[in-house]
Amino acid sequence: MRLSEEATQEILDGFETDPIYRLPMFVLSWEVPRAEAKALAKRLAERFKTMEPTTKGKNPSKTLKRGMPQIKPGKSRRHGGYGIG
Repeated sequence: MRLSEEATQEILDGFETDPIYRLPMFVLSWEVPRAEAKALAKRLAERFKTMEPTTKGKNPSKTLKRGMPQIKPGKSRRHGGYGIG
């Protein structure tokens, strides 16, 4: 399917002005062995500047304690923790 130049320009202009939920979705997928996929994901993250700080050399359990609270799905934090109910 080939779009006219006008339709193509309209889509490109939308990426500058429209909210993200109105833009067309693009999906890219591939199948490669796990080691290659991890290396590719790392290169893409570096390229798009989306890498998260690593915990290399640090105790990962300590970094989890400083991050988000670990709450089981379906459980609420509002009800104490006093063993009642």
